[in-house]
Amino acid sequence: MSVHPIWSNKPFLWLWLSMSIATFGGQITEMVLPLTAVTLLHADAQQMGLLIAMETLPFALFSLPSGVWLDQVRKLPVIRFCYACLILSVSTVPIAAWFGWLSMGQLYIVGFAIGICAVFLGTAMQVFTTQVVGRDHLVHAHGAMSASGSAARTAGPATGGALVQLFSAPIVLLVDVCTLTIGLIVLFRIKVTEQLKTVSHVSFIDQIREGIRFVFAEPNLRTLTWAVAIWQVLFHGVLTLQILLATRDLGLTPKQIGIGFAAGGIVAIVGSIMTPRLTTRFSVGPVMMTGFILTACGWAILAWVTKGEFAFLGFAVAQMLFQAGVSLFFVTYIAMRQVLTPEALLSRVTATMRFMTVAAAPIGALLAGNIGHWIGVHNTIILIAVTSVVLVIAVAFLSPLRNLKMVAPAQS
Repeated sequence: MSVHPIWSNKPFLWLWLSMSIATFGGQITEMVLPLTAVTLLHADAQQMGLLIAMETLPFALFSLPSGVWLDQVRKLPVIRFCYACLILSVSTVPIAAWFGWLSMGQLYIVGFAIGICAVFLGTAMQVFTTQVVGRDHLVHAHGAMSASGSAARTAGPATGGALVQLFSAPIVLLVDVCTLTIGLIVLFRIKVTEQLKTVSHVSFIDQIREGIRFVFAEPNLRTLTWAVAIWQVLFHGVLTLQILLATRDLGLTPKQIGIGFAAGGIVAIVGSIMTPRLTTRFSVGPVMMTGFILTACGWAILAWVTKGEFAFLGFAVAQMLFQAGVSLFFVTYIAMRQVLTPEALLSRVTATMRFMTVAAAPIGALLAGNIGHWIGVHNTIILIAVTSVVLVIAVAFLSPLRNLKMVAPAQS
């Protein structure tokens, strides 16, 4: 069996290794930060909604200008700088906890800082990957990235949940600080010469408009944008409430929550590995739609499960279905977006679509937090699950996504 060419690409190997190490710690933070709010600071649904909203607000504020700026600078230094900023931001939580200064206000600020880094790091990483591996190998490259990210989603939460049982939640965040530091060191092993594009004489606003126009003019990108935007609102609603649901409504321990997330990560690894093969056999559209459907099934299971002897099993199954769906959908989604976009517009289109799909996420988090406060966390999860089923039906019957095929790379 021949080895795919991406594995002989040294810059990609170092990038993949760095991302894999850092993502392991990032998954711990993704679980432990809200656990800190719920268990240590006794946050309610509204406060959790505000925390998730602060993490996603930077996408609404900075995505569009970041795309224009990133089109004109080298991506690797930006990636390194974002790692450094994440190290500083996350490290403030255990330090504050150690001295007894930790508050929800600080968590909001840290969440906002993490969100800013995510805006620039995510776009820079995706564009840099395209430059390193070439457009013909994007599905395999993103499949490899997604597989290692899924492995991190397996080991990270399980490790975090076990450590929270032994230490206080904020102290466990030091693991993320360490992995980010190692990931940053690995990034300095990458030796590439990035070609800068000619500085445009078009105004900053016009460059933003150019990215937006391209997205709306390309039928597949336009459809993906509205579908993923609604999905992101629902996802961040679930993200706001699932720790509250697991700890207070289902009575799960941090260790059980971590194992549940880890179970989802195991399935996601398989999904990420299989996605390139599935797209070759069945084409992009059917694989994408299957992923979309599985995420809705995961939320439906989460809405169905109640406190009792099967609570942990139901929570784990929900995570498995959801993560399988995310792997199938987003590996193909990201690859198609990069393939359909000309080189000169890559950063702007990536940032534009990230803005359009995630800008409403703070609204989803705040709505879920407030609705959860008034009608209960479990009832709100049920409402989200029903809405996700309606979204799946609409995408399946009112959009061309189910028939989408891989196309030739767009030319600059």
